[in-house]
Amino acid sequence: MNAIKNLFLRAKSWHLFIAFATIAIVIFLLPSDIASAGGMASVIVRTGIFSISILIFVGWLWSLGSFLASQLPATTGPSNLFAIACLYALLYVPISMVFFHNSEPSLTSIPQWLGMLYILCVFYAFYYLCRNFACLETGSPQLKLRYVWMFFSFLFFPIGVWVIQPKVNRMWHKNLSVMGNPSLSG
Repeated sequence: MNAIKNLFLRAKSWHLFIAFATIAIVIFLLPSDIASAGGMASVIVRTGIFSISILIFVGWLWSLGSFLASQLPATTGPSNLFAIACLYALLYVPISMVFFHNSEPSLTSIPQWLGMLYILCVFYAFYYLCRNFACLETGSPQLKLRYVWMFFSFLFFPIGVWVIQPKVNRMWHKNLSVMGNPSLSG
């Protein structure tokens, strides 16, 4: 688990951008050909592609959240709600694509409400990370207006990764120098 966390925390902005850009290109190009064939094969391929994308994204969010929480004082430690939000975000996409791919959207349908819960969980994860960034940089857990841009950086991830990941890299290297472990700085 630490190896994966270190991988995401040491990654450069362009590493994450290329990973998501490649997945986005595959999502937009591949499913159109497979979807025309129809059947369960198209559902399996789309589910696999989206699951890989969500796995990378939630893995990055989880790594970032656990690293930021480890840097905070013990009184503001990791949040169980953050863990639940990340787990739900990770499980929702493959389950919804397999079981709810033919459901009709309406305000009374369960898949619609589960989708809204998914969005709420992702927004909470963004809020949690922004609050922890603010707490580390200012010493106060109160979100200031200047951290609202960070929320939008998470929301528009392919663009925001160019702002967020350099900060993460600086915090990571600062943490390594404080701990005196240059072997992990790789």
